[in-house]
Amino acid sequence: MTISGVLRLPAVPQMGGPSDPTLAPGQASLDLWNLINISRLQKQMPYPILPVYIQQAPVGDNSNLPFKALPDPDLSEQGINAGYATMWFIFTALLIFGYPLYLRKQTPDTSGRQ
Repeated sequence: MTISGVLRLPAVPQMGGPSDPTLAPGQASLDLWNLINISRLQKQMPYPILPVYIQQAPVGDNSNLPFKALPDPDLSEQGINAGYATMWFIFTALLIFGYPLYLRKQTPDTSGRQ
């Protein structure tokens, strides 16, 4: 059997973020997980497991639930960094051209012209 996908590290629980449910009284193991928690999964397995998991790639026409989709990383020049760079160029232009205009309006006219 061949599995295609992306090898991933488990998510680290964040304070205030999603967490795994607690075990109910008499419950021996969890069947539902909010995060991939390898250390907690290891406690339920009779054998050792690796500290990574594979996110399976979509297979076939992807018409059966649950739909599997892998995020495509944006490695192009037009990624999110280009947007941030454009934003900072605009801020710089506003500062260079706008601030002198602002100062000119704030300075009282001493030339005697009305």
